Amino acid sequence: METTNERIDHLLSHNVDKVIDRDHLQDRLRRGEKLRIKFGVDPTAPDLHLGHAVVLRKLLEFQQLGHKIVFIIGDATARIGDPTGLSKVRTALSKGEIRKHMQTYLDQVGEILDVHKIEVRKNSEWIDQITFQETLLLLSKFTLSQILERGLFKERQEKKEPVWLYELLYPVLQAYDSVKVRADIEVAGKEQLINLNFGRDLQPHFKQDPQDLLGTSMLVGIDGKKKMSKSEGNFVGITESPKSMIGKLMTVPDTAILDYARLAAGWPEEKVKELSRRLGKENPRDIKLEVAQGVVRLYHGAEAAKRAADEWLRVFHQKGLPSDIPEKQLAGTWEDVAELLVKAGLATSKSESRRLVEFGGVRLNGHDIRPALIGKENILTLDSGDLLQVGKRKFVRVG
Repeated sequence: METTNERIDHLLSHNVDKVIDRDHLQDRLRRGEKLRIKFGVDPTAPDLHLGHAVVLRKLLEFQQLGHKIVFIIGDATARIGDPTGLSKVRTALSKGEIRKHMQTYLDQVGEILDVHKIEVRKNSEWIDQITFQETLLLLSKFTLSQILERGLFKERQEKKEPVWLYELLYPVLQAYDSVKVRADIEVAGKEQLINLNFGRDLQPHFKQDPQDLLGTSMLVGIDGKKKMSKSEGNFVGITESPKSMIGKLMTVPDTAILDYARLAAGWPEEKVKELSRRLGKENPRDIKLEVAQGVVRLYHGAEAAKRAADEWLRVFHQKGLPSDIPEKQLAGTWEDVAELLVKAGLATSKSESRRLVEFGGVRLNGHDIRPALIGKENILTLDSGDLLQVGKRKFVRVG
């Protein structure tokens, strides 16, 4: 059984990119102090994904050691939008959208953390009460160069894209959150450390000790290139179905398999090293499926993970068909194939339908649909029992 010190060492090193100030934080943890761990998230999208889960699982380690997680929902800062990592201004959200996202976030956080032990706060509690004079006082604690030194703003200026004044206020307001909840530590992805440092700088002005910072390692998206993000479309949501999770995870490039084992499946370093040795000897697809199954197991259980993995093998490796193909009443003559694909739920628009057909992405009963349309002015007749397929994953049985 691990000792408390071993658990603390693991806490500060496993899937962690940087800790500020590590020695100070380690001493406090080893003395047994019960600390307030700040974690903030702006409800800018309805779902949390596996990238968020890396941070949530680190928070779980703090929670299991008896520390208090202070979960801040940035309903006020979401109206500005965190510019971190963005090359252009974020679209503003309505209060209604923010409220809707807030509830889904709380539900999803409960998939990992014990929500009954969490202190949940909305930063509108204090930000909406700030007077103009207080805002000036906050701004007086920072220089313009501190904010503009961020590479993303420089990049936008070089491209002659606007940097709005309200965006510059974001890290200052986020720093004020740390003051209001008296944070001892703030935990976030490593790319957020530049924001978190603002809180560390601000707290002494309010006669508080500066918070320590812990930045977790970053999980790359399923494209294997960019940070996992809803806006990039390269994400896996933590509440997605087992089948959807497996399907997305199996598209991850082979070069990212070990990162997904470590960060998404949460496997210990010894197991990850063993996977690394196996990658040179075994089919990477098999190892990737093993990791994908490990990820799904965290959120849906072992039985559901195995079923989803078996289904993927049957459909994509053994060239079988899914066991749950939906049936739609589509039999008859269609004068517009683009409209047909939208009606079947296989495309979101007619323009997407036409692109799919043009590039050979649509099959009827296993055959490319294009030859059937030649000389027929885009007219297609479907019979009951026909099978429509788009790509490798989407199927509809004609009723």
